[in-house]
Amino acid sequence: FSHMPLYGKPSLVYFALQDNQEREEIISLLVRRRGMLFLAGHHHQGDVLYSFTPTTTEFILGAFHGRDSLFEQTKPRWYILDLDAEAKEIKIIRYQVEPDANKPSRKVMATLHVTL
Repeated sequence: FSHMPLYGKPSLVYFALQDNQEREEIISLLVRRRGMLFLAGHHHQGDVLYSFTPTTTEFILGAFHGRDSLFEQTKPRWYILDLDAEAKEIKIIRYQVEPDANKPSRKVMATLHVTL
């Protein structure tokens, strides 16, 4: 887990870890040690899923608090990681407040296969 994402495509440069050497060391460590999932925040415009390798993935979670301002318009959201040991998978599920809805929406953001 980290507040700062590792993945830094051009549209995420501001939000990503700025120290390139540190970022590369962390990614290298994750891949070498077979780290499956890196979770990060700091990106308020939405969710980003990026795979460094077929078995090492980063999921950048959108801000949970919600904002309604000139710069940012997001509704409150939160996430649940659901581990299904029998199916050998983790699901990242997002719940989000929707205008004029009786309950939050639910969306599976990613399904990752794991080796237990």
